[in-house]
Amino acid sequence: MEAKNLLEKAVRDLQESRSARQRAQVAWASPTDEPREEVEQLSLNDQDTSSEEPVGEPVKSKRRKDKIFEDVASFCADMTVPPQLIDGVLPEDSVVALFGQANCGKSFLAIDLACSVATGLSWQGRAVSEGPVIYLAGEGRSGLQKRINAWQEQFGVIQPHRMQVSTRGADLTNEGDVSAVSDALKSITKRTGEDPKLIVIDTLARHFGESDESSTKDMNKFVGLLDHLRRSWDCTILIIHHSGKDESKGMRGAGSLRAAVDVEYSLTNQDGILTLACTKMKDSSIPEAIVLQLGEVQLESVVKPTGEPVTTCIVRGQGEEKKVKGSLQGSALTFWESFLEVERAARLLSESEDKVPLWYLIKNVNQICGKKGISRSMLSHLRSNYRDLYSELHSLLSFEGEYVARRSAIDVSLNV
Repeated sequence: MEAKNLLEKAVRDLQESRSARQRAQVAWASPTDEPREEVEQLSLNDQDTSSEEPVGEPVKSKRRKDKIFEDVASFCADMTVPPQLIDGVLPEDSVVALFGQANCGKSFLAIDLACSVATGLSWQGRAVSEGPVIYLAGEGRSGLQKRINAWQEQFGVIQPHRMQVSTRGADLTNEGDVSAVSDALKSITKRTGEDPKLIVIDTLARHFGESDESSTKDMNKFVGLLDHLRRSWDCTILIIHHSGKDESKGMRGAGSLRAAVDVEYSLTNQDGILTLACTKMKDSSIPEAIVLQLGEVQLESVVKPTGEPVTTCIVRGQGEEKKVKGSLQGSALTFWESFLEVERAARLLSESEDKVPLWYLIKNVNQICGKKGISRSMLSHLRSNYRDLYSELHSLLSFEGEYVARRSAIDVSLNV
């Protein structure tokens, strides 16, 4: 085709394009009762433009799960700082892997993290978002009992509804087993009225059934079913796993697990000194390693048939002694804190600003201790063996007939 003809064709095409665009503009500007089905089918706008919004009030666009796309302004408008289950350590609504060699202290650390979430106590000085914990224990039930009991004696009693421990392992590569776990969680949440915040899987090997850890296909199925649990409850899942023979190469098995998790930690143990190193943090920079230690403790609640003490370990910060208030720990510390908690509440609720009925104080201290797991026999034991504790409490109070008042309006730190 000659150059002249090509130029004429280009001019005609341009004119036709302009004419079509002008006709379209006129059509859209004109009112019509005809439904624009084509436009509705292709619309990616989440707002309903047919309804009128009050003048001067901003229109809040809500993300709809049934929409395939949303505009970038709506997408970015609801951005928030990712909430933390344990500040800087465990993000909420995430999948976290903790791996290390056998017997390096992984389960001790997992219990420490889980119990901190269940009670809301700070972990190594970091803020904790309190909530229910589900602990899937695949092995060592008696050892797990000792470790949780030791944690409670040292740091505080866990309310029963705050932590559930599985009676056996489950095959989390099997849809039937995952469905059974999910149904059990639904039953628990219906009973307690709270969704789980943390699910611990200890260990991956004990919850992998007959599947092959080295198989990418099997590992992807495991991760997919776990992700289903995470999405169902908007919770954090902590997977306890073993490292390979070459610890420098990370977790044992298929590499697709590391690719799927949001956070990954490596735990090493050198003569009881633990180093928790973050090797992957998906949405932020890698934090500094945390140095901890395993400390041996004796259980208060049980002894061997020979009369010898039963011992286990708990996790502490490096150089940290027992986490106590004054010289109190375990149930005695819980009783002291319960007493102050009830006394403060009673003082606020009382008709008098500084006096409360003695019966109210005694009844409610006993009740709150009972809810925290301190039995009547333990209260009797405390009265017999912690006379200094009761002397300290009495020194704070002034008894006037049927009423009791605190001698000072200032909370006094215990130092016995």
